[in-house]
Amino acid sequence: MKKQIFCIALVGLMLLALLAGCSKGGDGTDTTPVGGDTSGGSTIIRPGTPGDSILGDPYEDYENDDLPEDLDYGNEDFVILCDSAQYGKSFADTDPGDTINSAVYKRKSVVEDRLNIALKVEREVGAYKQMDDFVRALEQGGEAYDLVLAYNLTPATMAVQGLICDMSDTAYLNFSKPWWSGTLLENVTINGNVYFTGDNSSWNNLRNMLAVFVDKELFSKNHPDMDINTLYDMVENNEWTMEAMFELIEGTYQDTSTPGEVTGADTFGLSMGNEVWTEAWYFAAGFQVLNQNESGEWRFNIGTTESINFVDWFTGQFLDNEDVYRKDDTQYKMFLDQRVQFYVSALSIVEQQPKQSFGVLPMPMYDSETQDGYKTHFSNTYDMYCIPSALTVEERDRSSAVLECLASEAYRRIGPAYFEVYLKSRNASDDRLADMYDIIREGIVFDVGVLFGELFVKGNNPVYYVRRVLNGYVDSLGATWTQDVENQYLELWSQNLEKLTD
Repeated sequence: MKKQIFCIALVGLMLLALLAGCSKGGDGTDTTPVGGDTSGGSTIIRPGTPGDSILGDPYEDYENDDLPEDLDYGNEDFVILCDSAQYGKSFADTDPGDTINSAVYKRKSVVEDRLNIALKVEREVGAYKQMDDFVRALEQGGEAYDLVLAYNLTPATMAVQGLICDMSDTAYLNFSKPWWSGTLLENVTINGNVYFTGDNSSWNNLRNMLAVFVDKELFSKNHPDMDINTLYDMVENNEWTMEAMFELIEGTYQDTSTPGEVTGADTFGLSMGNEVWTEAWYFAAGFQVLNQNESGEWRFNIGTTESINFVDWFTGQFLDNEDVYRKDDTQYKMFLDQRVQFYVSALSIVEQQPKQSFGVLPMPMYDSETQDGYKTHFSNTYDMYCIPSALTVEERDRSSAVLECLASEAYRRIGPAYFEVYLKSRNASDDRLADMYDIIREGIVFDVGVLFGELFVKGNNPVYYVRRVLNGYVDSLGATWTQDVENQYLELWSQNLEKLTD
């Protein structure tokens, strides 16, 4: 869509919730398992029994996209440069027959049929340590690539190097549609330009939402007068706070391994899958790394009095607490072995098939009186799309059509298969868990300071200052994030903004 339309749409999309319908096309005979949305007036469709027994029509049950029905690209090749680590959950070469992978495969084939295009995916290493290699592949490939699917921290570097274009100035992307995340677009829109975006229904994105898993048996053993419904009620009544969580883990440590020695083989009240995820507490408390104030000035929030006070309070509760084992050294094993009551993890832990009955809660609030809801932080890695700037205007428009189709078809196929069928039905042990998943998904937040963070000081994303304190590597956020540090980062941000403007 053109810039003037985009600016109007951006205002509207900020009011949209994360969940809603999908798009238009096909003959309406598909039987892919579908879920539903929690906004936009559409009906929520949830499988009533475990498995795939409730199906729906993806073109009747959901909002349609705006792509012209007569778009036809003559079966031309369309080449996507894809981070090889993300390929397996973004594309499928064959239909393996299981619910999720079949949806991934079906999405690709439907997009090809709708636009009469042949999707070709070239894989290149591109995770955190290989970001430079991935950027180099795009730089050298130039117009050979029609679309880029990258590790989430990579596109910002591509943007300042001029390798990707402003997607808001293309013909077919409609960011007001519910398959695009409004909170993401708020944080990647720079001077009205959108250089990269992510849909809200890809498998990589859905599985990497961070939440609190609850071992129901261990929780009931520690709290005989409570059960999982007590926790669900707390969530719905905005009583699920960090203070309440720390109260509920008090006295839960058990020396169940080597007598007299505290090890990860003991039993605890709280742990995290890995130490990278500790920053989720910061975002769950409602804080940001970098944002614009009402006057349009960019400011870091890390060093504010409120932010420092929170981190000081939280580390006082978290670091020297015998009921807390800060990180699971083997990632997931503590929870799978039923040795932790509350376990902070990406939703992907469900794919490990825990044998116990479990509940899932959003990350708790810090101050329920001032926060406007529960906040969900993404773990790495999640999908980001961008369009190469080496393409002609006509080619960019074609890329925007394919991307819009990929996103809308993901919402009606991949999102429902993973979120509605796999998580809410097949792996749900109670009938309220679906509501918790909806709350988690609705609370997704992004931060421009994180997404553009590798541009400041390579390998020293500003959020790492928060992470290091929360993990106990440094004593104080206020002592490390000084005014001099903030001024240095603001100057670097100013330089990057100038590059983006140029």
